[in-house]
This record gives sequence, C-alpha cells and structure tokens, in this order.
Amino acid sequence: MANGRWRSARRRRRPGVSPGLLLGGNTGATGLAYGPLVTIVDPAPLADLLGYVGAATPITTAPPVSAPSAVPSEPASPDGQPAGAGRGGAVNSVVNAVWATGGSAATDRDAALDAAFLAASARYWHPVARAADVGAAPVRAELCDVPLVLWRRPASAPGGAAGTVAALVDRCPHRSVPLSGGQVDADGRVRCPYHSWAFDGAGACVDIPQQPGQKIPDLIAARPVRVAEAAGLVWACLADEADEARPRPRFGEIEDLAWPHYVGTVQNWNGQAARQVENFCDIGHFSVLHTDTFGNDEVLAVDPYPVRRTEWTVEADYRYPSVNPVAEPGPDGRRPVGETAFQYRIELPFAVWLGGATGPSTVLFSVCAPTSATTLRLYWMAAFDPAVYGDGPVDGVGLQAVEDRIWAPDKVIVESQRPARVFAADEIHRAFDALGVAYRKALRELGFAG
Repeated sequence: MANGRWRSARRRRRPGVSPGLLLGGNTGATGLAYGPLVTIVDPAPLADLLGYVGAATPITTAPPVSAPSAVPSEPASPDGQPAGAGRGGAVNSVVNAVWATGGSAATDRDAALDAAFLAASARYWHPVARAADVGAAPVRAELCDVPLVLWRRPASAPGGAAGTVAALVDRCPHRSVPLSGGQVDADGRVRCPYHSWAFDGAGACVDIPQQPGQKIPDLIAARPVRVAEAAGLVWACLADEADEARPRPRFGEIEDLAWPHYVGTVQNWNGQAARQVENFCDIGHFSVLHTDTFGNDEVLAVDPYPVRRTEWTVEADYRYPSVNPVAEPGPDGRRPVGETAFQYRIELPFAVWLGGATGPSTVLFSVCAPTSATTLRLYWMAAFDPAVYGDGPVDGVGLQAVEDRIWAPDKVIVESQRPARVFAADEIHRAFDALGVAYRKALRELGFAG
C-alpha cells in the first residue's frame, strides 16, 4: 500500500518555506506529540466490529441502489455464462453482448460472485488508459472482461472532433477481428485490419471498400462505449448514461485547481480491485511490510480511529510516525522520523483520494480498474499545492522511484491472497481494520457481493 511517503525528490522549494515542511509528513517543528499507542484487543464478531466503526462517528448509510436486472441472483449456468447475461436490463448491451460468449468458472459460487462483481462494476466510471498513452494509433484496453479499442481523433477529423478520444468494444461485427489491430484514418475513423471497414466513434460503419457507393445498413455497427478524459486519464463506463450508478470521481486539485502533478506508471495486478483498495487503506501493515521505505518498525500498535461514511465515500484520518524513505541513516543507523497526517477518502467503488501521503499540502490519487473480476490495472498520480511547492514541474523520475519501492510489496501481498475474491473469504477482523470493514460493508450495500 503506497502510503506515508516522505520525499526529497519531489518539487523545487518555494523560497521562505521551511525545509522541515518539505519532508513529507514532518510536523515535528510544530511541537505536536505522537501520543501513547494502544492496541485494541476485541474478540467481538464482525457485526459488533461494524458497530464499533459506527460508534466512533455516525455513519450515514448510502441509499439502497437497486441492482440492475443484468445482475444475476442465481448461480452461473454450466457453461460459465452469467445467468443474467443477455436479458437486457440496466447494464447496456455492451456488457451482455460480451458476457454472452460464456467462459469457464472454477465453481458455481465463484461464477456467481464474479457475475455480480462485474455487473456492479460496469455501472461506474473506471480509467482505461493514461491520456498521454492514447494517440492516433488504436490502443487496446480491458474493462470488466470487455475488450475495448481506444483512439484519439487526428487534427484532420471533421466536425470539431479533432483531438478527442473515442472508444468501442474491440470487435469488428463483420468477422470478429479486434479493431485495435487496425489503423485510424485521416477522418478519425478506426479501420479493421482484415477488410478495412471504417467505424466512427459512435460505432457506425461508414465505409465498406468492397462495396463502394452502396448504402450501409444501420445494423452494421461496432458497439460504442462512453468515454471521458480527465485528470490525466481516459475513463470509460459500460452502462448507459441513465443507468450509471454515480458520476465519475473528480480530482479537484488537478481538474479545478490545476495543481502541478505527475501521472505514474500503470501497473497490472493479478488481484481483485476490492483487495487492492483495502490494501491501500490498511494502516496496520505500515510497520510490517514497508520498513524499507516509510514504515516504522518501532511502532506496530494502532490507535483507534473514527470512520465516516457519506453517500459515495468512506473516510478516515490517521497520524503515523513515518520514516523518511530517501534520507541517509544517522549515527544510530536510523533514518529520521516525522508524523504524517493521512487523510483517506475512498471514492466508491475503487478510487482513493489520500491527503498528506507525499507531504503536507499534497494529494495522492489511487484508482484501480477491474479488468476482470480478479485482475486489475492500477493508476496513480500525485499533486502538489503550488502555494507551498511552487509551480515548477514535478520530479516524476524521483517520485516514481520511491513509489515503485512501496507498490512492489503490496502487489506481492494482494496477488497472494486466497481466495482472491474478497466476498468469498471467511476472515477475522480486528478493531484496527475499521476502515477496511466499513469499505466492505459499503461494497455489499452497492451489490458487489451479489
């Protein structure tokens, strides 16, 4: 989990700013004392733990979200196809059409869990690429087991579409060849590599070279996918606009305030998206898994902390005595320690806004997209308040180097978890797991467990 980071390679310092404040999380100069730590030993069952979460601060439960009719309530059919696939419903035909091809599942339970997880996920916006990685050549992506093709329309594209991103399901309706293997023409249409049929961003087939001049029936079309570009990422939603669960999460520091920022390298994990979010927000593992970076192995105990719930967020704050991951050890062999004030805001279902992780007046965004029910693509970015750090460019190389050292052990842990599906697990919870327990509860309420 990529938290509690001090930075030396971050941004140039604005004159007059205390160097101590530029060491991420170092508030020692303010005189704040890190109080005694207490481990909560609580053998209570999960239901009582959920009560503990609510006891710290009232939780406003999100209004019930009715599950789309495409979410099956029964086990998958023997061929692995979700039982609800192909029946229509709130999730549009993009999902049903792809799932209708079937697949294998280890067990009926896992198949049912996967179908529910994917159907729920399909109603949200997820990143499918970094904006900088989408150009005039087609780019293949994957979201909820649905293959996509993305491309950016060239400057020569007509109708004011120049520079905008388009997305289709990555399949030509003629002979089922992936459109991502083709090319984008001067008018901004993607052409199939097999017969060069051309499709516009709405999916309409607009040219069949083998039948020049003939009218093309409307039924000859690729399946369009709604797409948006924001915060350095390209986002997609597989549901129709009327059926999406919530608007795309907004990252105001980048989108509205234009803070200088860096968009990190994309990672592929063989783990479930819910597992990654829970790992990212797990306070109890800092001092065990990350002792080579920011983790403080002298402080393993975790203080109780309140958790807040709003309609679309799960939130918590925690102060942690972080170790500087880039500082040289002192005469005692220890690196400097300073208090980091973490501010967690999980934007349901799979995005996290984390204040303070890379220093005071900084924000780290972690957003994972479910490529399938048990795999994900991880996107992250960091933004810095120009009033504190100046408006010069972010040292992306230095930032990436430190973050890579933090993400690496988290990836190993998440990929090792069995069962991979969080809602198939029979696990024990402790009081310091309050944020993760509240997050699981929120996902259940939103239909991710079926």
